[in-house]
Amino acid sequence: MEHQDYQQLLVPHSLDALEVSEARELEAHLETCAECRAELVALRDGAALLAYAAQPAEPRPEVRARILESVRAERTGDRSTAVLTHKVVPLRPRANWNVWTKGL
Repeated sequence: MEHQDYQQLLVPHSLDALEVSEARELEAHLETCAECRAELVALRDGAALLAYAAQPAEPRPEVRARILESVRAERTGDRSTAVLTHKVVPLRPRANWNVWTKGL
């Protein structure tokens, strides 16, 4: 593989989007190429900054009202008005024993 080929792999590698075999081959190249290492650092820094580039989304008023209604119902114990979105499955109580002292 030529240097230019490795440079083309830097962007997907910075996003952890390379196949394992390609990533290994690129990592081997990065051990000997300071130019590609520096570019990879810059690309990863840029990718990390993307998380801060988006504007926070404001939920619709209906969503907020539904959440608050559910919380109020749970706090008062009135589950008839609570919005249940998942089926609740009761679990058996765990035995209270310590694996570290089991053999003593």
